[in-house]
Amino acid sequence: MEDLRAEQLEEHHNDIRTLFKQFKPERRIIFYDIEEGKLFAFEVEQFKKTLNEHSRRILKTQYKNAIENNQIVVFVADTLNKTLKSFSIDEKKP
Repeated sequence: MEDLRAEQLEEHHNDIRTLFKQFKPERRIIFYDIEEGKLFAFEVEQFKKTLNEHSRRILKTQYKNAIENNQIVVFVADTLNKTLKSFSIDEKKP
């Protein structure tokens, strides 16, 4: 399952970067729904409200590191299997 999410991310790298650039000053969280095949951009505080306390703490650290390393925080939701996984990807193509 992990490979599927990483594979999906790779396929949508350009779309993720394009969406992120639209909201660059706000540094939004990018959310990808595998089943719908859609990308969404959420303001970080708004997105945090959808998470449990443990996930909020993880996101806080991940988001801080992403800013410091010029990365994008991306959440991939697999509603069919009821999983949500976060990744950090480089803002620019390597």
